[in-house]
Amino acid sequence: MRGDIGDRSEGVDPLESTYERALDQALRYLGYRARSIDETRARLARSGHDEGVIDAVITRLLELGYLDDEAFALALARDLLNSPRPRGERAVLARLRKSGVDDLTSRRALESALEESEESPRDRVLRAAERWCRRLRPGEDRARARRRLWGHLLRAGFDSDLIREAVDILLPRSE
Repeated sequence: MRGDIGDRSEGVDPLESTYERALDQALRYLGYRARSIDETRARLARSGHDEGVIDAVITRLLELGYLDDEAFALALARDLLNSPRPRGERAVLARLRKSGVDDLTSRRALESALEESEESPRDRVLRAAERWCRRLRPGEDRARARRRLWGHLLRAGFDSDLIREAVDILLPRSE
């Protein structure tokens, strides 16, 4: 019977209870991987929490150091630049913006990640192109392969001058 265990809601402020639930949800969400402030805010809003509770949770997470857009952006930029499927600078910036990181923070994070990287943009585009070229079938039309490689590298966010160099090195024009 309910009366035997007591009514647990006595003396509990409903706003505090909502805040605690939102904070708990945000902490679980951040437990999987780092997130931006914007991503966390959007997740809490999708769950139906009101703006005041969301603001309080975000403030607390910032105080605790669980949210830090600069650290998040730098870590994501490093991951994208150094992954087995490397991305160009444009793609890294686009991904940071999609995560809700502002332009200034995104650019700073990208610059820092590029400075830390042991791989030059040229080496990165060549690595991406070499990886893609492993899929080529013997006897595949060279001109078609060049166009496909160019498109792949362009979608990966690389600069067109770097793409041209990589395509010319790995798939020189037939004479």
